[in-house]
Amino acid sequence: MRIFTIILISLFLFSCSKNITGIKPQDPNDFDWTKDESPIYIEGKFLVPVGQTLHIEAGTVIKFQSTDDPNNNFSDEVGWIEVKGSINAIGDSEEIIQFVAESSGTWGGIVFRNSIDNYFYNCYFDDSAYAKNNINQRLVGAAIHCVDSEVNVNFCNFNDSRIYSIFADSSSTILIENASFFTCTVYQHPTSNIFVTNDSESEFDNCDISGYSYGMYFYHSGSARISNSDFETVLRAIHAQQLTGELEIENNTFRNGIYLYGSGESYKVLNNSFFQSGIAIETWLSREFSIQGNLFVECNLAIKTGACLESLEIYNSTFYNIDTCCYGDDINLFNSIIFGENSYFQQEDNWHGQLYIEKSLIPFVDEHTTVSDCIIGEDPIFSNVNIYKPSSESPCIDYGNNYSEIILEEDLDGNVRISGDAIDLGSYEYIE
Repeated sequence: MRIFTIILISLFLFSCSKNITGIKPQDPNDFDWTKDESPIYIEGKFLVPVGQTLHIEAGTVIKFQSTDDPNNNFSDEVGWIEVKGSINAIGDSEEIIQFVAESSGTWGGIVFRNSIDNYFYNCYFDDSAYAKNNINQRLVGAAIHCVDSEVNVNFCNFNDSRIYSIFADSSSTILIENASFFTCTVYQHPTSNIFVTNDSESEFDNCDISGYSYGMYFYHSGSARISNSDFETVLRAIHAQQLTGELEIENNTFRNGIYLYGSGESYKVLNNSFFQSGIAIETWLSREFSIQGNLFVECNLAIKTGACLESLEIYNSTFYNIDTCCYGDDINLFNSIIFGENSYFQQEDNWHGQLYIEKSLIPFVDEHTTVSDCIIGEDPIFSNVNIYKPSSESPCIDYGNNYSEIILEEDLDGNVRISGDAIDLGSYEYIE
């Protein structure tokens, strides 16, 4: 789901000489940047003052003074933009706007302070940014760094960000759609494509997130919604800790797990697919948790929970070839399917928990499991077209219970969730 093809962009950037010796730094009083003036050269800090809007035309290339020094501190040795007014960077699919380093090394990013009405459409960010926040000396470094600001990003690509691609702090609001992120770890510092903190609110839709890092990291943030996105990261896809608002994770594909710690208003994990994760979902000290409609395939451990403030209830999920289905205490499983050569639900003897399974298809019953009205040891008879979806002969059709706790309106394919007399088992509804 790449928004841009990185190889093609890299070739294009290579064709544009990075040697800009002799080009005069940008006029600090010019706030209309055009393609014909490219490349725009930023040396040191460029300030967009309160009440001023920086307009950037489609096709414009902005090159920043760069450094190989990992300890630069937004000094004169690196180019960066500070925005107290606003930015409108509106590219198009054929003429993107580029924010890149002048040569090897990194540049200082774009920092927003008490700023609203900021828009980035069809933009490309490369080699940013390794720098210390000059307010509290915290190691930040981001292509876009928001402090009590509002920023909208659409159809943008972030490549080789050295710490974060986007950092939202101090009650900021960010809306990210149709974006692609690749973050690398350069200086052995734990990094994340996205970092959201201090009551900042965020929404992400249709994003592609990869790299040697966390995908998204939420720490004491406000409400967040992540939907229709693809994660392939080395570290956890999502790490959420002690949110002050609601967290919704819906219709995403993960190739690494998510970690949810502490009690926010509620956590909702709905209609996601987890493939070959170590631990797909891990939650600690959480309450008001909804895990519904998810697909788990060839994971070492699908769901791990500990010290939760309430029992964990899982609805209409499919577990296929899972080494261990659930680990923890007070886990209840409803309307689900556990199937495959290596699918087991085991509780360690020293965990003192009990797994309760109701109205589900399971391979067997073990000593740590209590079951009620389950299909035991039968084949779910999946479709030949989609091996996780019931065929017309499946015993899973109409076998579930329409529990009032189910909040799903659609299945994993986007079909209506209840198509017959009762809900089907698992994450897919049978549609004739």
